[in-house]
Amino acid sequence: MNRTLSFALAAAAVIVATSASHDASAAAGVPSCTTTADGFPVCVGYTDGSSGGGASTFLGAFAMTNGGWVEFYDDSDGQWWIEHNTDGSVTIGGDEPGGGAKKKSGPAQKPNVPGTYTKEKRPVLPGAAVPAVKPNLLALKAAAAKQTASIATMTPSTQAFAPNARSRRVDLKLQGSGSCSGLVLVTKNGNFVSSTGITKMSFPSTRGVDLPSTIGRYKIEFTGNTGCMNRKLSTEVTVMGNIRFPAPVRR
Repeated sequence: MNRTLSFALAAAAVIVATSASHDASAAAGVPSCTTTADGFPVCVGYTDGSSGGGASTFLGAFAMTNGGWVEFYDDSDGQWWIEHNTDGSVTIGGDEPGGGAKKKSGPAQKPNVPGTYTKEKRPVLPGAAVPAVKPNLLALKAAAAKQTASIATMTPSTQAFAPNARSRRVDLKLQGSGSCSGLVLVTKNGNFVSSTGITKMSFPSTRGVDLPSTIGRYKIEFTGNTGCMNRKLSTEVTVMGNIRFPAPVRR
C-alpha cells in the first residue's frame, strides 16, 4: 500500500466558523463551512499534512444499514471514506491502486459533521491497514432517496433558560410519522457548537440536546438524510445570564 491511512489526534478537524467560502481565516487554521445542495454543512477541516492523495472532494454522507453513517471523498489517489460506527469509533478506508480497498480503525473523530475534509488531505490513522469491503455509494444514495418518513414540526421544550439553571437540556419534540435518519446541529452566532452526526429516528419522537452554559442565542437545526433527504427544520433557544438591577442612588 503506497499511501498511509492514519489519524493524527492532535490535528483533528475542528469546526469554528460558518461562512460561504474557504477564506483566509480557514487557511490560518480556522475551518469554514458552506452548505451542499442537499442541505448538509460542508466544512473545510485540516490535518497534519502527512497523508497522501492531495485535496479531497466531498461526495456525500449517508446512514449505513447496520447503524452509524459514512461520508465519502475523492482525491488524486482515488475514493476514500470515513465510517462513523455506533460505538463512537471511526473506520477510514481507501481504494487500492491495483484494485480493492483497505481500511484502518481508530478512535472517534471530531467534529461529527459530514464534509469536514473538503479540500483537505485525508486524515491519518496509526496501525496496519487490512483488506476492506468498500461501502456502495450508489446503493446508499438510492436508499437515501426513498422517503420513509414524514416530518412536520420540531418544537423545543423551552425557549429560554433562567439564570443559574443547573441543566440546559432541550427536549426537541419532532412531530411526524415513519422513520428516517438525520443530523441535529447546534450553532451559536454561526459558530459550530455540537452535532449528533447522522442518526436513525422514528416519529413522533423526542430528542434531547445539551446546550453550553455560555449565554446567548443558540440555533438548533435538523437536516434529514436517508429516508427524509432534504427535509430541514430549525428553532432557537436562549441561555440567559444573571439579571442585575442598578444600585439605588443615595441622596
